[in-house]
This record gives sequence, C-alpha cells and structure tokens, in this order.
Amino acid sequence: MLSGDAGRERPEVLVRRSARAARPDVLHALAAGLEEEGVPFRVEEARGGAAYELAHAAALASRLRVGIGVDADGRVCVHHAQLPLSAPVAAGPPESARLLGHNAARLVTGIPLKPEPA
Repeated sequence: MLSGDAGRERPEVLVRRSARAARPDVLHALAAGLEEEGVPFRVEEARGGAAYELAHAAALASRLRVGIGVDADGRVCVHHAQLPLSAPVAAGPPESARLLGHNAARLVTGIPLKPEPA
C-alpha cells in the first residue's frame, strides 16, 4: 500500500553550492554541523550567484523551508523561506561553515541557535 507521501521528496535542508566553488572543506564542515544535529540535507550545484541568493532559492525549494547557499568564494549563508531575500538568518566566511550547518539544523528543529565564538 502506498502512503500519502509516495513520490514526494523527503524533508531535508537544501544546500545550493556554486559550481565554481573551489573549497570542498566548506561543504564537509557544513555537512558535519547538519549531521551532528541529526537533520538530513541534500546538496545541489548551481550556476552561480551570491551565497544569500543561493540560500534563499534553496529555502524556497526545501520542504523544511531552510536553505544554505555556498558561493564561489566559499562564503556561506543560511536562509528561511519566510524571510525576504535581503534578510538571511545568518551568514559568514568559509571558516564558519560548521557553525552555520549547526544553526541551519537548529532553525529546523526549533532549538536556539549557537552563538558565534567571541
């Protein structure tokens, strides 16, 4: 017997990564943050764009309504589908990817976001 969700994608955070992104370490750090919080994710390549544009488009396409964008320079942005394009939840340099992965997952689960280290 088929369930009502048959044929639908599973709920997951969508990560849109610029095809020109040259830093695989950023994707690994993002994945670690998301996995440590227990939230599934999927990575798609995009033609390009700023991290906030990629993140917003990813959020709109995600069933969880949370998206992450990684631009060609490795900058990372977390966005929610209900927020305007110009108002991401969080953004940062490549070195903040793991924290941003955690916070994207926490946005989904409703747990308070982790603060940036001082």
